[in-house]
Amino acid sequence: MRRKIVFLFLVMVIGLLVTTTVLAGNIELKFEGESKVETGKTGKVTLKLTADEDCGNISGKIKGENGLTIKSITGKNSWSVMAYNEETGEFKLLKPAGAKVEETMEIEYQAGDQKQTGKISIENAKVTTVGYELKDLGTISKEITIGETTEPPAEEKKISGIKIVTAPTKTEYTEGEKFDPTGMKVELVYTDGSTKETTDYKISKGEKLEVNQTSVVIYYTYENKELEAVQTITVKAKAAPSGTEQEQEQKKDPAKETQKEDNTVAKVKNPDTGIEKMMLPIGILMVLSGVGLILYTKNKNI
Repeated sequence: MRRKIVFLFLVMVIGLLVTTTVLAGNIELKFEGESKVETGKTGKVTLKLTADEDCGNISGKIKGENGLTIKSITGKNSWSVMAYNEETGEFKLLKPAGAKVEETMEIEYQAGDQKQTGKISIENAKVTTVGYELKDLGTISKEITIGETTEPPAEEKKISGIKIVTAPTKTEYTEGEKFDPTGMKVELVYTDGSTKETTDYKISKGEKLEVNQTSVVIYYTYENKELEAVQTITVKAKAAPSGTEQEQEQKKDPAKETQKEDNTVAKVKNPDTGIEKMMLPIGILMVLSGVGLILYTKNKNI
């Protein structure tokens, strides 16, 4: 009877150990993030948990090696840093509700000034499940290359067009006037979407505006191409002249009109007509006729 009891007890213990081993065997911690950093710069990696059951406690001793120095650790996804010794690197994370698969901690580090392969490690890493099963994961680590990263050269931005962002102060004209760009703001548009104001533009069809002209062309020459933008305007006809041509001439040259008036007066004072030439003979004839009439009257009375 005692043998049976001992045998059953041993079976239970072995079963418990097997169960614990199976559960604990499906727990993993690993670093994720960039594997390179520039010399003298800071970088970050995260510690990710992967398990088949909820885990609520992670502990260990974190350190940086070969040119890497740990600056800080921060809990993620409701994981709290319950303890952290900056000198020894020992830490403890806690999440009472537990988690199976998620990022638990963010580690910020400082890179040295020499190009080399650094490493971040957690020694004596341990994970405890919410059922208080403990798993010792030993040492986990991640190598990080310290050195200048090679980045592709930035694409040279080019000018793709121009645009009028502010209209000129004057947009209504009378035919014959010249377009006035005062107040107008023009910008260059680049391939990356950025813009830059410019005054190095030219104006087409703006020297002598014509009736019913509706726009002028603003253009900018770039790489032997003319990039254009259109500014809308209104051009009306000149007002019709009033009065006779003589009045218009007088308005243009008053001295000339005064000379005309003087000539007219002179003609009135000295009219050059045929009647003027006939007046003298007629006057003499009338005088002679009068004298003859007087002599005839006297002789008749005698």
